Amino acid sequence: MSQPPDLLSAVLDLLADRIAARIATAPDRERYDSRNLPPRCARRRFAEVCRSGRVNDARREGRDWTCSREAWEAARSRKPRMSATHPAAPTSLDATADRLLARSGLRVVGRQ
Repeated sequence: MSQPPDLLSAVLDLLADRIAARIATAPDRERYDSRNLPPRCARRRFAEVCRSGRVNDARREGRDWTCSREAWEAARSRKPRMSATHPAAPTSLDATADRLLARSGLRVVGRQ
């Protein structure tokens, strides 16, 4: 009766090894391209970021984009710059309303 548990154990070990090999993460790549994308990135988004010039060494090869892993991570880790339209310090509600109205070409009657 010792044979079936040994056989079962061997089959389970083999099955566990095959499952582990199948779900293992992809090896770290030195370069990304449109066919071997970075983690959590769609092909369209990868092409958009490369096309925008945010990735320093991105280049186009036919219909595909390619870049180094370091350049991709550097481009993705940059913080967005503050726009010049956003004031640095909070302003009063009246000043904000006047600025928004002026941007639309309107003004409050009775105020100069």
